[in-house]
Amino acid sequence: AHILFTTRCAEIDDDNLIAQHVDYYENYNIKMLKHIATYYNILKRKYNKSQIIDEIIQFENNSQNSLMVYNRKRFWHYITELKNDSFFSKYVIFN
Repeated sequence: AHILFTTRCAEIDDDNLIAQHVDYYENYNIKMLKHIATYYNILKRKYNKSQIIDEIIQFENNSQNSLMVYNRKRFWHYITELKNDSFFSKYVIFN
């Protein structure tokens, strides 16, 4: 039973990683991904979109980085909210 449980957890992890990759690939452009990579201090070199996404996902799924990941997502949300506000959108330049 333990082997079945371990295998099932690995399948769930794989499914989550695939879902994360699809989300980043479909919803983020290369410039946005480079902003995220820069925030995480990930060297971007000459990576293509998929390679940058893989590096981001690897970083974000390392439990030692959870606070930084939480903060990045929180700050990204705040920027989005400000950009969508009729008053603050004039003052936010982030793309």
